[in-house]
Amino acid sequence: MPIEVKIWNISNNKVENLTYSKIDSEKRLEDIIYRDISVLSEEYMIIGRQIKTDTQKEIDLLAINQEGNLTVIELKKHRTSRDVVAQCLDYASWVKNLSAIEIKEIFTEKNNGVEFADAFVKHFDIALPEKINDQHDILIVCSELDYQTERIIDYLSETYSVPINAVFFRFFKDGENEFLSRSWLIDPRTIEKNLQASQKGNKGEKWNGNDYIVNIGFCDNGKSSWEF
Repeated sequence: MPIEVKIWNISNNKVENLTYSKIDSEKRLEDIIYRDISVLSEEYMIIGRQIKTDTQKEIDLLAINQEGNLTVIELKKHRTSRDVVAQCLDYASWVKNLSAIEIKEIFTEKNNGVEFADAFVKHFDIALPEKINDQHDILIVCSELDYQTERIIDYLSETYSVPINAVFFRFFKDGENEFLSRSWLIDPRTIEKNLQASQKGNKGEKWNGNDYIVNIGFCDNGKSSWEF
């Protein structure tokens, strides 16, 4: 359960609770995050928005961090349903197989021809890593989660170390002034640990195409039943 966030205006010797309201459109929330990704995290650089998968569905935002790992970002302005988790897992299964070349092409297409490596250096002040998309995670952005969705996310994260999280944005107005607050469902450090655990679980030796291991059983008389 995320921490409850409230805001008070304490100007001019008054204490006034600002009432939370839903942001007027999903696109506006996407525009805010696209304009300044640091409202989500300073560790992200946006690759692109409305990215079509092989099923012609569109990922709201795709981001990368300085380690070269990708984040699928799905935005819902109101309460989410559990269907959004299945939707994000579908997106992630597509993102998992993106090559470095494909990622660079997506970035260039979505950013008016800007070279991916140049943008990465400018954003993070470090060179592009040799390995890109070695890992990926999922982030659901919303105003609130229904109980079933929250339970599913917790289950996937805690039981199977699936790197999935939700971040909550609350919208407040005070006269002409507008405010946005942010809180996380799961500590982002836990998601990072899940990424590492997931990566360790996938580090088996790859078959070299030549060598085989065969378990040969023997009969009671000590002779093999296999013919050579």
